Amino acid sequence: MSKPYYAEDNPGKKIVMLGNEAIARGILEAGVVIGAGYPGTPSSEILPTLAEMQKYFPHLKLEWSINEKVGFEVAYGGSMSNVRSVAVMKHVGLNVASDAFMTACYAGARGGMVVISADDPNCYSSQNEQDNRYFGLHALVPVFEPATPQEAKDMIKYAFDFSEEYHSLVLFRTTTRLNHGRGDVILGEINKINRDYGFDWDRSRWVCLPSHSRVLRVRLLERLEDISEFADEFPFNSLKLSKEKINGIRYGFVAAGIPYSQLLDALNYFGITNKVSILKLGLVYPPPKKLIKKLFNSTDEIVVVEELEPFIENILKQLAFEEGISNELKIRGKDLFPQNGEFSAEIYLENIANLVGLPYEKVPVPENMMIIPPRLPILCPGCGHRATFYAIKQVEKKMKTKFVNSSDIGCYTLAVYKPLEG
Repeated sequence: MSKPYYAEDNPGKKIVMLGNEAIARGILEAGVVIGAGYPGTPSSEILPTLAEMQKYFPHLKLEWSINEKVGFEVAYGGSMSNVRSVAVMKHVGLNVASDAFMTACYAGARGGMVVISADDPNCYSSQNEQDNRYFGLHALVPVFEPATPQEAKDMIKYAFDFSEEYHSLVLFRTTTRLNHGRGDVILGEINKINRDYGFDWDRSRWVCLPSHSRVLRVRLLERLEDISEFADEFPFNSLKLSKEKINGIRYGFVAAGIPYSQLLDALNYFGITNKVSILKLGLVYPPPKKLIKKLFNSTDEIVVVEELEPFIENILKQLAFEEGISNELKIRGKDLFPQNGEFSAEIYLENIANLVGLPYEKVPVPENMMIIPPRLPILCPGCGHRATFYAIKQVEKKMKTKFVNSSDIGCYTLAVYKPLEG
């Protein structure tokens, strides 16, 4: 049986990959040994892809854990033992893991440690739209955000080197459109890391007693300061400056992740890509202050394009205030782009057209699309939860009553729909 395409040891070969497959490939190329987590869309394909690779790369040690906290702890145990490790979860999973995550960030990483948080703008398969970039700010650890499947592979591979250099955990934030989108990915070399493994018996680091944690807190802040000083050299950040004006205004745009890729599409549509300045962030936190200040000095109006919360927008406004230019420089974001949902192409095109004064006509939805009835999500054929809810319904009939069915997280919430209506 031939290897799956994402497991080929063929550097330089270009392959179309799902974003989650590209992330798994980057994890393999980085020489990661331990992968653990809990399934949850849009992150669910990452560990199964690694499990397929495990057939050909038996050094991989993988598990679906009982919950995200346990998955994080399994991976962190690897990092404590000088093993490269990854914890995989969706955005709400980090809530479950946060008890361990917040304290582990004090102690930092030994072997490279990356926590993947897959956010879900528009709640395609989630109960909320929480923006986990704030976990980086809360825990004082760097937040990486890739813009394409290729960048996802390259960036997560780099993240393990970064983690070891700065002894810091890395929060790798993605969104549904990146995880479940496809794109060209050029394979890289699969690293085989030879090093001494074993637990580090440094009790003052790993045992977070109050007296230890006070010292670790200082080290955490020092690590963040070192990362902040490096942020302007981060290889996945870029700044393109333009001296041109549109209607007498020098515009600048700032974006990260999928919004950056979609922003470029919209600017190209209007033919104004070379007429505006663009700051692309791969390291979302801590911010590259020198690059941002260069953008400040080259523009009259800055538009931050980001889904969900005004995370980057607030950072820019704070820096502008500190520079004493908050009254002169106009920084916009959520006054143009919504704070909920996933941005469609129409949202980009309509808002940019209105901003710079260009004509734009909405493309009408074809009539044959309007008559297609909506299809509600259902439990998959063969799903064991179907039998569970069927049994509950039978008991309800016999007892002539109606139960209130509460549940843990999971897709069995779909039993609220017909025919189960649990």
